[in-house]
This record gives sequence, C-alpha cells and structure tokens, in this order.
Amino acid sequence: MKQKIKEKLFELMDCKYKEFHSGLCPGTNNIIGVRVPVLRNYAKELAKTHKIEELLKQIDNQYYEEVMLQGMLIGLEKGPFEMIRKTYRRICTQN
Repeated sequence: MKQKIKEKLFELMDCKYKEFHSGLCPGTNNIIGVRVPVLRNYAKELAKTHKIEELLKQIDNQYYEEVMLQGMLIGLEKGPFEMIRKTYRRICTQN
C-alpha cells in the first residue's frame, strides 16, 4: 500500500507546478508537485475505500505531498476532536 500511494502521487505530479512550488521553498528537494485540489480529491478517494487510521500508517513523511495527504485525511476524520488527536498522536509515535 505504501508504494501504491507514493506511485499515485507521482502520477498526479504537475511538472510546472513542481517548478513553481520549489521556487517558493528554496533549498528543498522533497516536493513532488501535486496541486492541492488534486491532492484533496485523492485523499477523499482513499478515505472512501480505506480506514483513515490504517492509511496514516501507510504514508511516509519523505515528500511534502505525503505530509499534506496525512493532514487532509485527518481533516476528513469524523468524531470528537480529542479522539482524533489521540489516534493521530498514537500513530505518529509508532512511526
């Protein structure tokens, strides 16, 4: 699953956007170049077919878009804030 997510992010890459975004963050080399609306749609697509908690365990922190995807998935989570916060904190300490 980890590899599939990373491969999909690279499929969604927009080279011109990567160049633009990299220019905003000089000295970084961890930007794939996926536009935010496209990334948001991918997060929704993933959340429809998988448990968010399990997805978070499968996403690396290597690329900017992976971190953004994690945040978007957490934002889609339903339930009390404290429960979501505790779940995410537990997952982060496991990685």
